[in-house]
Amino acid sequence: MTSRKSSATQAGAAMVEVGSEIMAIRSNKVVLDNTIGPAEIVISDGKIVDILPKRNRVQTSGEKVLDVGDLVVMPGIIDPHVHICEPGHPAGEGFTSVTKAAAAGGITTIVDMPLYGTPVLPPQLCLTLIPSYNLPKGSAILTLRFGVALFLEISSMQNRSRINSARLSWRVDPTEYSTFLDLHPDSLEVEATFTIAELCLLYKIPCHIVNLSSAQVLPIIKDARQKGAPITVETTHHYLNLSSESIPPGATYYKCSPPIRAKSNQEKLWAALQSRQIDMVVSAHTSGSLDLRESNSGDFLKAKSGIASLQFGLVDLSDSGSFLNENESSKNSQQANVFFFFFVLGNHTGLPLFWTSAKPRGFSLHDLVQLMCKNPAILSRLEDCKGSLSPGMDADLVIWNPETKFEVNRNIIHHKHKVQFSQAEVFQKQSFLGANRERSKRGVLYLRSLMGSVFLVQQAAGWARVRLPVAFTQCCRTMSFQYLVPPPAPLLQPLSVPERLLLGPGPSNCPPRVLSAGGRQLIGHVHKEMVQIMAEIKMGIQYAFQTQNPLTLAVSGTGHCAMEAAFLNLVEPGDKVLIAVSGFWGERATDIAKRLGAEVHQLVKGPGEYFTLEEIERGLVQHTPLLFFIAHGESSTGVVQALEGIGDLCHRYNCLLLVDAVASLGGAPLFMDQQGIDILYSGAQKVLSAPPGASPISFSARARMKIHSRKTKPTSFYLDMEELCKYWGCDDNLIKYHHTAPINTFFCLREALAILVEKGLESSWKLHKENSLYLCEGLQKLGLQLYVKEPHARLPTVNTVLVPDEYDAMEITTYIMKNYKIEISGGLGPTAGKVLRIGLMGYNSTKFNVDQVLKALQDALQHCLKNKL
Repeated sequence: MTSRKSSATQAGAAMVEVGSEIMAIRSNKVVLDNTIGPAEIVISDGKIVDILPKRNRVQTSGEKVLDVGDLVVMPGIIDPHVHICEPGHPAGEGFTSVTKAAAAGGITTIVDMPLYGTPVLPPQLCLTLIPSYNLPKGSAILTLRFGVALFLEISSMQNRSRINSARLSWRVDPTEYSTFLDLHPDSLEVEATFTIAELCLLYKIPCHIVNLSSAQVLPIIKDARQKGAPITVETTHHYLNLSSESIPPGATYYKCSPPIRAKSNQEKLWAALQSRQIDMVVSAHTSGSLDLRESNSGDFLKAKSGIASLQFGLVDLSDSGSFLNENESSKNSQQANVFFFFFVLGNHTGLPLFWTSAKPRGFSLHDLVQLMCKNPAILSRLEDCKGSLSPGMDADLVIWNPETKFEVNRNIIHHKHKVQFSQAEVFQKQSFLGANRERSKRGVLYLRSLMGSVFLVQQAAGWARVRLPVAFTQCCRTMSFQYLVPPPAPLLQPLSVPERLLLGPGPSNCPPRVLSAGGRQLIGHVHKEMVQIMAEIKMGIQYAFQTQNPLTLAVSGTGHCAMEAAFLNLVEPGDKVLIAVSGFWGERATDIAKRLGAEVHQLVKGPGEYFTLEEIERGLVQHTPLLFFIAHGESSTGVVQALEGIGDLCHRYNCLLLVDAVASLGGAPLFMDQQGIDILYSGAQKVLSAPPGASPISFSARARMKIHSRKTKPTSFYLDMEELCKYWGCDDNLIKYHHTAPINTFFCLREALAILVEKGLESSWKLHKENSLYLCEGLQKLGLQLYVKEPHARLPTVNTVLVPDEYDAMEITTYIMKNYKIEISGGLGPTAGKVLRIGLMGYNSTKFNVDQVLKALQDALQHCLKNKL
């Protein structure tokens, strides 16, 4: 024990057991963004809370401080290209070995690109299994991200034909590596990269090139970037450290795709790394058994591709030393568990393939951090929490000695198929840099709680972050519970969504700008940036509504949800409500009001008709309602209701005016304040051409007085405007959490409103009117009759046409969908079976689309079956 402590003192501190709770780490060599020098990293709840000059802080009683002396402390490595191959592929790597190997390599975060797994493991499964698992000491915990990679294969059929021909040719030896290399020339990579660069420039969508092995593609990437292409590139450890000249016959464990190329090519890759033409270095770790590798036959053409180098990208942890300077009085203290992890490297540690080759070429530790921490974090969208050492970041650290040499041997390899890393003597017995002089007790300090809260699944744009123990698979196999529901077969297939032109009453197709906004990475629903986006949404709604009402926001739900929110906040049991009914939506409003206990009266007109001021006034006088509802755009009949004067009438009789503008907002003139509308709501999926799920709504001062004077609280907390007002900061108050908003849906709504603002309301109204007139003229030329007789009463966003007596509406709509991929709809409610509804809304309101639907309708009328009724 004395000799151990003496030896440990050389590194700066004493040995401790795994599981100790560390509150700070000290080192003379901490790699920060701009410097490498003495510092103390203060840690709390798994986060870096401060970085101070070393020994600048007085250690308090009970604190445990790790002092590692001259060992280097740097951010944990992020490997964004790993193939775990579990579940369903026993020859693959698997969670158990891959996490051990990654931890041994100083890698704290990996991104799984599913390969060979059958099926790919759903991330949600991890969330339910892990909290019940009792993590043993010494196991490794990593952050794993599940992702999907898109690989572009150019001339694949031609290449496969060449390989098959080569197998049949007696003049070609498949055990020679040159045979495999000749069948995978640089030109294939050049062609693929050129295609990606062109697409990246054309669509300005970020593209990432994986597995770059040929230096011939570098000029293409450089040129594309100079032209503004958002393109990033990775290469791998094996392309940087292995060369085709050294691969012996039959050594199929060298096979990977693209292939390892010549030494001269390798040096060009290193030069590209130095000039930052290549952004990062990854492992592209792929494991496989000897059988898959055709080790007996040595046939390069039959062997599976892939090299396993995850463990040796930076460092190996075989026997690791942990150092702690602990105040004796804290031994029995009860402190809250926290979670972070770091690696302290001992003898038999692997150094970095990368560092061993990079250091002689002039690479610095800052270069290493940039290429293996920062840039991969940005690619994986983790730059807000990983990739560098600064306050607020995750405390994922690697502690190592970059000068000590060590030799790789089979005993320290953690990969499942050890020949895969050693490559049957590829890397074994090579000498690498990067070990600690001290040989010490094996262990990693993990500070964590097993209460379940640390097992976080965060869905984000197709990714899921999952923290897993290395013994995850054993945990799955030994649980006492049985799966009653097998993985649904359809969910193991790619999502399939057909391309259609949506010319029904809604939704409408989304413009690319809106779709792009919806695909952005999530941010927190109360982050300052999200608060700003919500403020911009509010301003956009005020513009679209033409209102200055402070209580203006977007309900987290569809237009129907906004409809419910309007009634729910204004109506209490016994309140009188008058509903204007001339179609489906008046009946739906009646249903909602009755459910709230209101005394409901209806003002009824026939479908296709509208209300006059005289008729509305008679209803107000007769029924003395508290609230009057009317639809501005009745999408079931295609009628637009004139609103001038209705607000004044309602206020004269102490009544609030509630208007449904779901189908009309942006397509027909609407002035909330000037028309005396007290409550106005709409939807996002019609003229705004955004996905449904966030719906504009606004309340006047009169309406707010009614809400404030309620005798009872609204029966829904989710739709309570008093609470939502605080969440949206409608009265310039501090934001108060209410619910988690549909963040990406809000992104889409914000962009849709921005498009409307840029176009201008008058231009939008004019466009919809002109295209509606153009459609109506075309319909009449086909011999069809318009359902709404008076032109001024026709809703320009949803056009209705009578179905001829001899036809069936469903036959027509089905024929057009099947043959033209265009959606038009039949009637709804009182118009069901009587009319066809053709929507021209927002992004879809174009003369080109009118021509398309007229052509489809003309064809349908010629081919559809006659009505047999």
